[in-house]
Amino acid sequence: MLVRPAQGALGLDILTPHYSHYYQGSEPPHDAGQPTPNVFLIVPPESEFGFQVDCVAPRLPAELRSRWRELLESAFNHAFDWLGFGAKTALGYGQMSRDDTRQKAESEERSRRREAERVAALPEEARKLDELRRFYTQQKESGRPDRVTVELRGRLAALLEEAETWPHAARLELTALATEIYGFVGWGKGKKKNQRRAVLAALRDQPKT
Repeated sequence: MLVRPAQGALGLDILTPHYSHYYQGSEPPHDAGQPTPNVFLIVPPESEFGFQVDCVAPRLPAELRSRWRELLESAFNHAFDWLGFGAKTALGYGQMSRDDTRQKAESEERSRRREAERVAALPEEARKLDELRRFYTQQKESGRPDRVTVELRGRLAALLEEAETWPHAARLELTALATEIYGFVGWGKGKKKNQRRAVLAALRDQPKT
């Protein structure tokens, strides 16, 4: 757990038991006892906490291995909403609220890192296919195909030329993606349209390597 105390320092609080003699078993409780102030360290209000949890999933029962994150998140949510964290929660200590904005930003950053690691582990042709597919998806969702037709066609043409030396499965995947892209940006007319269809057919029909 990471802790960032407010103002950069821990604070102090005082707990003053009034019946120490009774708790220690020496006398019955009465109002003439001497209070004993106890000073202790606290994490001051407005501090920031970061909870980091890991799990060795293979050690869990099979039915929990794919659900431990969901269950743990539910437990944290219950603690945030009802229980608090640490000692003396009945006195108001340990009451926390989620920083949803920061949590969302950190989650998005983790997703970006995982995606970058996934792409880096791909074979070269698969990585280039993935880059073209993501660029095509982004441009299609922009709603302005007139602005991206030239660049998208250029990227696709370069990859189609390079793909002549690719493995058969990667060529098939590229021709399927190219067919979808041309359906979006247009095949062109006449001779140009026929040339593009012929390129895709040649890639599909090329012998397996």
